[in-house]
Amino acid sequence: MTRKTILEQIKKDLEDNLHSSNNYKSDPTQIIEGITNFDEAIQRPVIAFMLTSDTIMDEDLGAEDGRERILNILMYGYEDVSYNNYQPLYDLIDDVEKFLMNTTDFTYTDQTLLGNVSLWTGGVDFNRAYFTLEVQVYYTQTLD
Repeated sequence: MTRKTILEQIKKDLEDNLHSSNNYKSDPTQIIEGITNFDEAIQRPVIAFMLTSDTIMDEDLGAEDGRERILNILMYGYEDVSYNNYQPLYDLIDDVEKFLMNTTDFTYTDQTLLGNVSLWTGGVDFNRAYFTLEVQVYYTQTLD
């Protein structure tokens, strides 16, 4: 398996499965691989993700030949909110976590660990909110 294969599948699985007609609360307008900012995401909610590192798994964790790797991914999302009503953001991050742990919707659930979550919300004049979620996908590298 290659990192490119995993990243492409994450995007496809999100686009195909994370929507309200599939028992989620959110309907993302865009799934973006790579770096984006709030203003580039014209319609929201948006889910984005990017590769932060691809590391060799330590032998203590079961690695045998240097091809066992950990793909570190930062998932993040943007949502419009109103003052003191951050429920749409909470729904979005809950849906992303639910998706990543759903073996029916996400191809790599059995190889995935969820990490830290951060939520950014604002005050009276700040109608934007976003989250980040650290994700690790364990895989065995193949070279095509």
